[in-house]
Amino acid sequence: MPHHANPPLSTAQTAPPSGNAAMRNGCQPAAMPPMGPGPGEEATVVLPRRPLGFAGGPPPVRPLPPAPPWGAGPGYPAAIAAPRHQRFPLWARIGAAAAVIVATVAAGIVINVASSPDDMGSVAVTRSPRPSSTQASPSPTPQAAATVPLSALPGLLLDVATISSIEGATNIAPTPDAGSDDVAYSGVNTDRPECGEIQIPALESELEGTGWVGIRTQSLQDPKVVEHLDNSAAIYFTTATAASDFVAKQAAAWPKCNGATLRLLERGQPDSIWMASTVANRDGMLSIVNTQEGAGGWQCQRAMTARNNIVIDVRSCGNNRTDQGLKIATRMADRVNPR
Repeated sequence: MPHHANPPLSTAQTAPPSGNAAMRNGCQPAAMPPMGPGPGEEATVVLPRRPLGFAGGPPPVRPLPPAPPWGAGPGYPAAIAAPRHQRFPLWARIGAAAAVIVATVAAGIVINVASSPDDMGSVAVTRSPRPSSTQASPSPTPQAAATVPLSALPGLLLDVATISSIEGATNIAPTPDAGSDDVAYSGVNTDRPECGEIQIPALESELEGTGWVGIRTQSLQDPKVVEHLDNSAAIYFTTATAASDFVAKQAAAWPKCNGATLRLLERGQPDSIWMASTVANRDGMLSIVNTQEGAGGWQCQRAMTARNNIVIDVRSCGNNRTDQGLKIATRMADRVNPR
């Protein structure tokens, strides 16, 4: 036994009464109150008995604390403790397991698609609509507009009475030496060839190479004192495109002569000087007014337009022109009807 500085007051314990004595008393024996130290005494610790020869071994070894998780070293904030596991009901655990299985299968499908040899980046699956038994037939190709026949040209020219009404004249008639009415005009030149068409309609030099096929012309004037002079032409092209192209070419050329001064060289007539005004283009109808120098206000108005495969080309001359040439050209264009 180890040596104690203060020996215990008593090391012997009173034996409990026998079982028979307890039975006789009819109750359990009362426990003895623990004996505590008296005044001025120290508490005595009673050690258990040890076998003889036991000198006292080392104190019990406490278990080592678990190793800290791999992560931040000393000096860094402590890792957050993992939350305590909570047991869930059986149905919740079954549902979670099923969700994990579905997610795993879906991930496998995505990985399989991504690792396919097709270099498509992403795969989009679309369902083709079932072919309808009543599919709409393709719309028919629009056909080109019907052309006006060559034989319709004479009917496009206005009669003398209509032109007289537009001009405000009383006795105009066909020009005696007008020549054939189925040929283009020629024999007129200017010192600026690029501006010749703004002076004379249906010039042969302007029609060359345009694909024109036929023409009908008409020339009217007063019989004695010329106060009105009109030249009209209906020019036949094989297609509406060709007719439109001719007018488009003139629409680009005429403005180059805006405000120009021209010398007109006409066969059998003395030279004359003309001042061009500004070209107008109203809904595809070209027009320009030219004024003769020193002629007391004598003017000639030009007008041109395309309708279908026909080009209408007009010149109306007189004192103080307004819109006579435009009216004649418009009335002629209104007569153009495809067959």
